[in-house]
Amino acid sequence: LSNPCMSLPPTMLAPLLLGCSAIVTSAASKPNLLLLIPDEWRWDYAGFDPEEAELRLPNIQALAERGTRFTSAYTPSPWCAPARACLASVKFFDGSPQLLNGRSFPLTTPTWFQALREAGYHTITAGKDDLTQSFQGTGLNGARHAEELGFDDWFRMQDKYVTYRRQPWDQFGAGTWNLPCGLSESGKSNLYLCNDWCYGMFGRGHCCTKFAHEGFDCEGFDQVGSDQENYVDNYIGLQAQMLLDRAPTDKPWVMQLSFPGPHPPFVITEAMNASMAGRSFAPARDNQQSPTDQQRRIRARYAAEIENIDAVIGSLLANIESRGEAGNTLIVVTSDHGEQLGDQNVWGKKMPWEPSIRVPLVVCGPDVAANRTVTVPVSTLDVIGTFLERAGTNMTGQEAISLDSLLQDGPADPEAYLKNRPFVFSGLTYPGGLLEDGPVDFRVIIRHINGTHTMKVVCCPSGCPAGNSYVPTTAPHPQLMAFNVAGKPPLDVENLNWTSEALELARYLPGKYATACLPANYTPRPRPSWPLSSDVSLGPSAVAAASVAGPAVVASDAAAAEVEVGGEEQGRIVVTWQADGHADGQVFDSFADAQHRYDELSGRALAVRMYDKKLNVLHEYCTMGDTMDESEWAQLDDFARAQYQPVEAAGLPGTSYARFMKFTVGGCSVLGIIAWVLVDHVHRVAQGYKGVSESSDSEAPFVRVSHEVAGGSSSPRRYHRVVDARDLVCDSLEAEQTS
Repeated sequence: LSNPCMSLPPTMLAPLLLGCSAIVTSAASKPNLLLLIPDEWRWDYAGFDPEEAELRLPNIQALAERGTRFTSAYTPSPWCAPARACLASVKFFDGSPQLLNGRSFPLTTPTWFQALREAGYHTITAGKDDLTQSFQGTGLNGARHAEELGFDDWFRMQDKYVTYRRQPWDQFGAGTWNLPCGLSESGKSNLYLCNDWCYGMFGRGHCCTKFAHEGFDCEGFDQVGSDQENYVDNYIGLQAQMLLDRAPTDKPWVMQLSFPGPHPPFVITEAMNASMAGRSFAPARDNQQSPTDQQRRIRARYAAEIENIDAVIGSLLANIESRGEAGNTLIVVTSDHGEQLGDQNVWGKKMPWEPSIRVPLVVCGPDVAANRTVTVPVSTLDVIGTFLERAGTNMTGQEAISLDSLLQDGPADPEAYLKNRPFVFSGLTYPGGLLEDGPVDFRVIIRHINGTHTMKVVCCPSGCPAGNSYVPTTAPHPQLMAFNVAGKPPLDVENLNWTSEALELARYLPGKYATACLPANYTPRPRPSWPLSSDVSLGPSAVAAASVAGPAVVASDAAAAEVEVGGEEQGRIVVTWQADGHADGQVFDSFADAQHRYDELSGRALAVRMYDKKLNVLHEYCTMGDTMDESEWAQLDDFARAQYQPVEAAGLPGTSYARFMKFTVGGCSVLGIIAWVLVDHVHRVAQGYKGVSESSDSEAPFVRVSHEVAGGSSSPRRYHRVVDARDLVCDSLEAEQTS
């Protein structure tokens, strides 16, 4: 049997209906492991969002159809060597030993390659591993540090910025020294020297014009001419196939294949350029510095590199098929980091924005569910955790976990993953100077909230990088930012930095970053124990505030987050219930999530209600009302009138007794569901807060709180959760800070 993850021509792959998980050579055998890493590949240039970028990637798309695709995968660090060092050491950035480009990975630090070699694997690296840097490089035979890092076989090179420096200093340079030039414009004697003339060091050759830091407009072509096999990514792909062909057959193998592209400069061949004819790519977002036609031209060349790599991947998979190893090979396609492509006025990476830190991730192979899309945020570090688990080994102190709870056949179990990985981290500290760019220092934490909200919090102790016009830098002062990064671009736009959720989430950042960006007057709550529960349901005060103060967006619970949003959208949906003497409620962002919670509680709770954004009852379930006699209804009415008095005294607009009764009694006698939670809130109101009314922006997915303090007014603060907004009001009242 053949594995549908493998392909010859993509057209031959489409009719195969077997899932990747259907073919396993032996329950006891260890799978081969293949990690494919195109360099600097951003998440929305993977062929799955044609409205964002029209890419033709049949092999990668076929892997996704036969496997599992992750839409929110994040690198531990958005720079080449630091990202790869994180993977090699199986640590997030702050635990990784290699924090800058230009420095070699310390040989005293254990690697996952060593762990798999000790577990019986034949370990292979091909391409740019970025673990042996400095001006000595990997050597003409690639052997410098190779065995010490854990490799049994290799073909190694530097990246496209530095592989050309007049004389070869890596295996790629040595291999192309004796090849002829396909184009004659340079007048040089061999392919290495011709492309040294074209690329130059750091993109300063004759094929490109540099117009910004890591911004290159490359109108010249790679000097291979028509011999596409010797284009850098194709050449590395052929070397990978040769490494596989000489691998021993009596043990499993693991290969990390790191393509040099699509890292800048985006120098392509004439044939690759012709393949882009007739296609148009959207210009950069939030870019006021580069001409639009230049942005489109550069993006087309970037796309051409990715499409070429897809074809190389197809050839490699066909080779594995021909070796008879298709049925027992786990394949992962991802990247070390992304590429800004001009977004936020930035070219390159090293930014906390989504184009830099978010990457594609596709997994296909044995025991991987077919045609599954996972939206919860994951770390690419956990690819290595998955490899280690599949190999039956682990590493002391590893910070990676397995993705298998999200990959397994049958229903995905995001709760199992989120329980052990409630947060995903990324970060970079770079003092500046290399390549004429300035210092960068930030840490990012990302947390799944629900089906429509994923919160990303960014802390920059000296101000975040300039360029994003939506959130101007505060440099040199600390800066805290928060964004909802669920959904499609544009992202990193609306800063939610002062939500209480953002402030609390920031406290889980590593080291000094846990407090560096918090306001000076911020008093944190006790930090919950690790791991933080992913249950984000709200207590009764949230329902109270929602009932009186207007709309809000609040996180749905973990179970509801699994429901695909559908059906009629009805704005903010409130679900309340009473069970075991306790009343509680939640506010949902979609009708489908609310309906799921209502259905889940019906039959278990004594009473359940669902309200639309105007607090009209949509559904109700009750086991109490039919059993109440007239005297009990009278007692309920007396109780309701007594509780209405502080509401009346507070002078809340539009709140009549009839409206109040609608919540306290309605068609189902739920004594506490709304009535008693309102009581606590309106007593606070009666003590002095007179200005509660619905926001004029009734659809805004935030609660705004503005208040006056001694000496002047404060700026309004915005909250995702009503309960957090209410906490601020109540705390201010108690401290007598609010007039």
